[in-house]
Amino acid sequence: RKQSVVAKQVELVASELLDEHMSDADKVLAINAYLCDTVDYDERYAKLQTSDEGTGDVNKQTDSEMNGEYNGKANDTADSSTAYGALINHKGICGAYAESFKLLADEMELPCIVVTGTLNGTEKHVWNKVKIDGHWCVVDVTTNDREDMGNIALNISDDVADHMLTGDDRYMYGDNYEQYKADTEIYEYYHMNGSYYSVQKIADAFAQELTVSKQAVLRTEPELDNAGFQKIVHEVMEQMGDVKLKGYYRLGVVYLERVSDDRY
Repeated sequence: RKQSVVAKQVELVASELLDEHMSDADKVLAINAYLCDTVDYDERYAKLQTSDEGTGDVNKQTDSEMNGEYNGKANDTADSSTAYGALINHKGICGAYAESFKLLADEMELPCIVVTGTLNGTEKHVWNKVKIDGHWCVVDVTTNDREDMGNIALNISDDVADHMLTGDDRYMYGDNYEQYKADTEIYEYYHMNGSYYSVQKIADAFAQELTVSKQAVLRTEPELDNAGFQKIVHEVMEQMGDVKLKGYYRLGVVYLERVSDDRY
């Protein structure tokens, strides 16, 4: 029954998203945006799934929680790891995002696979690879679903993804790996919308953006570290004069915000 409901929802959503003039890149953007807009990450279920080797106490839940007495309905917990959770309940974890992305991509005639592995070397994680105009790209909708610093992993290359994502042996490595190699950044979100700058030029771009906006999000090299981030912040402050900033970065994506509070 749930598979039937999901199939109908996939067909409905794809028909609403599709436009006859859409490119492959447009389709990927539309699917990613739809999932980010309509699905809430299920923090509680994510904690229930924590292994004994994980954070410890969070996996010591009550029997009723583990048996699915969650939101007042049996099996709502398990749904959060599936497309049913994301597309019908609008709540899920990484597996739900990735499965939903795959189903919608299939419906919109985009070659797509699901990749399993780890996030930041420790957390079990699931994401996708999708083919855009003959080029495979990495898409991690779960990571992209942020209001402050979104689309960090939208159409990135393997070289960039390797700083955060590691595929495991359930993903087709070995002899099959090369056919899914993602080796281009031309469809990457920040490149496509003109928000990518070299580390030498990003401070200038931030200073210009922050003179007209309270906050700005730009991308630079994924190798950016704490020292590089602090250097960017100091250069922006020097250019802007009497201004206080707060911010953070991940995978080369930098968020900066002008603040007036003396705590910063």
